[in-house]
Amino acid sequence: MEKIILGDLLPQGAFIIHSTFKNVCNFINANSELIFITNLKKNISANSIYIDNENIAQYTNVLISENSVFLNDVNILPQTEFYDSKVDYSALDILTLEINLQIIPNEYNELFAPESMLFVLLAEKQSFFKSGFDSHFMKNSLNASEIIKFGEIVEGVKMLKGTGKGLTPSGDDFIAGMLYGLHFNEFKHQKPLANLRNKIYNASIGKNPLSNSFLLNAKNGNCFYLLKNFVYLASQSKLVSDNLNELFSMGATSGADLLSGYIFSVQNKIGI
Repeated sequence: MEKIILGDLLPQGAFIIHSTFKNVCNFINANSELIFITNLKKNISANSIYIDNENIAQYTNVLISENSVFLNDVNILPQTEFYDSKVDYSALDILTLEINLQIIPNEYNELFAPESMLFVLLAEKQSFFKSGFDSHFMKNSLNASEIIKFGEIVEGVKMLKGTGKGLTPSGDDFIAGMLYGLHFNEFKHQKPLANLRNKIYNASIGKNPLSNSFLLNAKNGNCFYLLKNFVYLASQSKLVSDNLNELFSMGATSGADLLSGYIFSVQNKIGI
């Protein structure tokens, strides 16, 4: 029997195919909410369905209700496991995690894709962005980051929204990382930040359902497997390159952009 793992925050409704890739099939419902089916465990997320089957393209529609999950015409709910997408910061060595996050930009910068948003944290990476589009994107991002650090967080987020390249634009990935970082800040500094997260989320959502789904999970603190695994490993010991390479395997720059936003929130104590 196929192994099946359901994400812990699957929206309900009837879903049809949105886009298909080698190991991921995205589905969307009438409310523009996104779920995806994957056959790679490292892709598991709060809004995913993992199936140990090479032929995930066979599934053309998904129907999710409170008590059932139908793939085509088969209810898979009785035979599933569930993925826990939450990070329990109280169970982690928060100081070790913070130290590792602080050293990443300098000590592991060579692992970041050159076109990632690491330039917000490390000025020497700005030299990569020389062309008209890239230079404009970099300057806008740097201006936005300064505005955010100054305290005009929502205004800075609006400047980053939808900017950059990628299926999920770099600016959106960076904002998602910021939102995840706010969960760290909330625990570390014992200050409620749910209201700020909601404001950032509302300011950042647009017409890209992939980005919107990513941002929703980040607002709610629902981590995809690669990020959750990275956070737990980084809280236990000194980082090694493999820890970061796994996270950076997500998209061309998505993992690197997200981690840059996460570190940005932690370094600058955003919201505190």
